[in-house]
Amino acid sequence: RPRNIAWLASNCHTTSNGRTAFAKELMRVIHVDSYGKCLHNTDLPVDMETERTGRKFWHDKVRLLQNYTFTLVLENSNVYDYVTEKLFQALI
Repeated sequence: RPRNIAWLASNCHTTSNGRTAFAKELMRVIHVDSYGKCLHNTDLPVDMETERTGRKFWHDKVRLLQNYTFTLVLENSNVYDYVTEKLFQALI
């Protein structure tokens, strides 16, 4: 099956923006590979670094996302003038 949409999220209890509810609703109409703890349905590659610090994790995440046409970039909360690193990782 083609890999169209990826989502990586581990904080499932965000209350300020409804991102988990949005992803769940989207997953009702189209398949989304969800790698994190939230709505998990796809396992990370066995060789991927899971410690979320350092360069290897960042590079592994970018390499994983390169297999997808789209990446859900949904933040934990809404903060004025904040630009997430997830946006840049999805663009690489």
